[in-house]
Amino acid sequence: MELAVTNATASPPLPASTAFPGRVPSTGLQIGVTSLYAFGIFGNLLALFILHRTRSSSNQKHGFMLRCLATNDCIALTGMLVQMFVSVCWPGTRNNVWSCRIRVLWRFFGLGSGCVAIVMAVERWLALTKPFFYQKVRTHNIITLDTPVAAAAARVYTVHPVIGENNPCISSPPHQTHIRFTRASL
Repeated sequence: MELAVTNATASPPLPASTAFPGRVPSTGLQIGVTSLYAFGIFGNLLALFILHRTRSSSNQKHGFMLRCLATNDCIALTGMLVQMFVSVCWPGTRNNVWSCRIRVLWRFFGLGSGCVAIVMAVERWLALTKPFFYQKVRTHNIITLDTPVAAAAARVYTVHPVIGENNPCISSPPHQTHIRFTRASL
């Protein structure tokens, strides 16, 4: 006796036009999101300008970390804003594999900002709880080493899904469109 079972995961993928229903924002929402992106980019550029004008030798460590934080945020916000405009102006690029990969790149810069914030928090914690250790060991050179190590950890965390397990950019070979892994079928 043979059982007839249908496999729901073997169904054909959704067409590109219905793969992400409701993703086209209204004009008011688009203006609101664009203004928030512009405000964030302006704030980060202003912070970078102020940090450039007020360089002092006494706060090299803090200035370095703040410049890294503002630069990462500015790159991430600018990239996401440009990608949002490209996906709105050319809807065919929204389901592209490269669009997903570029989105992962912008997420890397966002996580890089989080790593810089963690390094800053550890610095403050050490300065408050172990001031003598902080003065002797935590130098500008150590901080310039800690920040890229934390950024490398963020890169591994961000890029690992693209090249390995839990790939958020699963592509269907005939059309090279990307499907979120929550909607993907094998």
